[in-house]
Amino acid sequence: MLIQQLILYSICVSAAAVDHVKYHYKRQAGDSRSPCPAMNTLANHGYINRDGKNISLNDLSNAAMKVYNIDILLATLFTRGGNLLIQNNTLDGVLKTTVDLSDYDKHDAIEHDGSLTRMDFSQGDDHTFQPEMLKQLLNDSTSDFLDFDSLAKSRVRREKDMASRGNPPLDGKGIFIAYGEAALLLETFGKGTNKAPKADIETFFSEERLPDGYEVPKQLITIPSTVALSGEIQAAAAFHRMFSF
Repeated sequence: MLIQQLILYSICVSAAAVDHVKYHYKRQAGDSRSPCPAMNTLANHGYINRDGKNISLNDLSNAAMKVYNIDILLATLFTRGGNLLIQNNTLDGVLKTTVDLSDYDKHDAIEHDGSLTRMDFSQGDDHTFQPEMLKQLLNDSTSDFLDFDSLAKSRVRREKDMASRGNPPLDGKGIFIAYGEAALLLETFGKGTNKAPKADIETFFSEERLPDGYEVPKQLITIPSTVALSGEIQAAAAFHRMFSF
């Protein structure tokens, strides 16, 4: 019965339309924000507390499901699972029910080196969006879209950057998160094609808001769908490591 209720709830949430009028874009200086543009976007639009503080993990999960059409298991992985990593896998991580977005800035919990738009921990600021890094991300594609191949190039480029500074390579968890993030970009903004318009990606990262005309993905985003697309990106990355670019 509980599983049926969770499935029904997930379907109902994912079917809800994003209300661009009610949840207008607004960003305030001094608010708590994370290194994750997806979470920051939810706060900037008011789907969660706009100041990014004392956010219920349930509210964060519900907002992510509503806006990005991820299923309840994936939402729980990032919210409850992420909170557990932030709290060093302790009982506090199990019992804690609220979070500030800045909590996600803890290095090597969810935040990781090799980010596509943030510097590495050893560089002193692994939190702040870097416009030049976004430009490099967009330039990795020769078309008007990012796809699994361009993101594979981006991942290889960033991993080479890490190595050049003497940083260790991503471990298994880091690979899972980094390539999962790349896959989620395509699933969220690809409109079923797994090709994300550069203009939408630029808006999302640089302004941390939903692009104009944003539509909630029609296809429910799940752990299996993300892992499968992540695997394609990893395979393409292996090719580019072998033959460079």
